[in-house]
Amino acid sequence: TAGRYVQQESQPDVDAAEWLGFLDLLKKHRGRRALNGVIVALSIDALSEGDEAIKAHGRKIRRRLAELNDRLEIRLPVYLMLTKADLIKGFEAFFGGLSTASREQVWGTTFALDARVDAKTIEREIATLATQLERRLVPRLEDEDKLAARAEIFRFPAQLTSLSEPIQVLVEAMFGESRYEEAAWLRGLYLTSATQEGAPIDRLTAALSSSFGLPPRRAMPAPRVEKRSFFLKNLLTELIFREAGLGT
Repeated sequence: TAGRYVQQESQPDVDAAEWLGFLDLLKKHRGRRALNGVIVALSIDALSEGDEAIKAHGRKIRRRLAELNDRLEIRLPVYLMLTKADLIKGFEAFFGGLSTASREQVWGTTFALDARVDAKTIEREIATLATQLERRLVPRLEDEDKLAARAEIFRFPAQLTSLSEPIQVLVEAMFGESRYEEAAWLRGLYLTSATQEGAPIDRLTAALSSSFGLPPRRAMPAPRVEKRSFFLKNLLTELIFREAGLGT
C-alpha cells in the first residue's frame, strides 16, 4: 500500500478512512483468507534517523498491523524486509562478485513459529549474520586487489553489527509486548537490495566522528556499474509465497 496509509500525516482522516475502506474491501471480496501475510518494507537509511524517529515510525506501523489483524480477523505473519541494503558501506565490495544463484539466496533469519522475538533475539540474530560474514572475509580479501575495496570488505561485518541497535529499537516498537494489545507476529527479518542507488552509509566513521566531536563526513555516491537484485528472489518464491495459508 502507499506510504501515506502507514504515516497518515498529510490528511489523517482521509488517509485513515481510505486505509480502513481498503481493508473492508479485501475482507468483502476475498473472505476469511483476505491475505496470506504482510511484507513490511523499510529502507535501511530510515535506521539512521535516531531512536525517537525510529520508535515513532515503528509505532505507526504497529497500529496499521493491529488494524489489519482486527479488521480481517486473522493473525498474519509479518515479514520485515530491510531494503536498500546496498547503502550499508561495503555491501557492493563484499557481495558484488556473487553469482546469480548466490544473489538469489535469502539473507536474514526466519524465526520459529512459536518464537517470542524481542530485542535480545534481534541482537543475537544480527550477531550470527555478522559472524557468517566474518567467516567469508579471508577468501573475499584474497580475491580483491583494490586496497579501498579490501578495506570496505574488512569493515563490512562491523557495519552490519552497527545496525543491530536501531533494528532492535524498530522491532521493539513494532512487535514488543503490550498490556493493551496483542503484538503482531514477526515471522522473519531480511535484508535485500533491488536497485543500487544513493550514497552508502558509513555508520562506523559517523560514530567515530561523533565521539571526537567532529562534523559528519559527507558520503559521496559510489559508482554503479549495473543494477542487480540481491537476496530477493528466493525470499519471495521459496519462502514467503510457500507459506501462504500460515495465518491463523
